[in-house]
Amino acid sequence: MKNLNKQIISGFVILFFIDQLAIAQKDYGFKPAASNIQGAEFPKISVDNSVYVRLMAPQAMKVQVQGGDGLCPKPLDLVKDTAGNWNAIIPSAGPGFHYYWFIVDDVRVNDPGSDTYQGYNRPTGGIEIPTPGEDFFLAKNVPHGDLREHWYYSDITENGDARLFTHHPNTISIQRKDILSCIFFMGPVKMKEGGRSRDI
Repeated sequence: MKNLNKQIISGFVILFFIDQLAIAQKDYGFKPAASNIQGAEFPKISVDNSVYVRLMAPQAMKVQVQGGDGLCPKPLDLVKDTAGNWNAIIPSAGPGFHYYWFIVDDVRVNDPGSDTYQGYNRPTGGIEIPTPGEDFFLAKNVPHGDLREHWYYSDITENGDARLFTHHPNTISIQRKDILSCIFFMGPVKMKEGGRSRDI
């Protein structure tokens, strides 16, 4: 009888938590993060910068989320719904970029909904929390320039191949040599290839 009561109470607690997630998503205007991979619905950010994370792992016994100091420094338990999704809302995070990851049955995994970046000495998921009043990351109707890829020979690489990315600020620079300006950049050896192209 005691076990039955515990199961009933546990069921009500889980249903209440899932209901609160739905209410929170509705009331606080959760929207997919700009740092999500294309088409990914989660993670989501609310107007108060809370982060709603979800991971589909129907066979998992325990799922937690953890991140850097500004997001979720201590592991936070997720709650499993009837569809096999694990859900949690991370309290309001500070603006800026934050690394984070899931811990599934004691194994650290990245969020499949977020792109990965070189952090903590390994490819790690990240999320961009918007700063109020800042819009320079948003797409605008202005010339964006070109990103070009150049291959060349190098004595210091293993097979002699090396690659350089150049950013040309706008297409006018192609026609007017007197104002041609390029930014040359190469990332550290361990950086995800092409990662710098997202930074400019």
